[in-house]
Amino acid sequence: MNFIFKINPLGSLLAILANMILGALWYSVLFGKAWMKAMGYKKEDLSGQNKAMLLAIVTAVIYALALNFIVANIGVDTIFKAVILAVIVWVGFIVPYALLGVAYEQRKMKVFLISTGYQGAGLVIMSILIVMV
Repeated sequence: MNFIFKINPLGSLLAILANMILGALWYSVLFGKAWMKAMGYKKEDLSGQNKAMLLAIVTAVIYALALNFIVANIGVDTIFKAVILAVIVWVGFIVPYALLGVAYEQRKMKVFLISTGYQGAGLVIMSILIVMV
């Protein structure tokens, strides 16, 4: 089997930016207080998060590259297929891995739900942008 590795530069850039915007909203306006409480953080604990932000950007780039590869090789060409792809990746890889954190690292279920919810929503948005732009 020959693999195709095509990158949709504009779609990928928009997907990365959208994922970062979603993360900013998710962990501030939408679920910031609940997440901070579940993690046991205070507002002052979150100052100087440059390293975390850099890692979030790197993660978004990796997601975009991986989604580009999958899209090119399995023929994802509609919004519906993009959503299905994102859900399969989320349910098949992200959710089970994150559940291990609940099982072995004693992560709170609320943290699991907030974090994996963000990742699932981000994958859907990124997949759609990569396919449709």
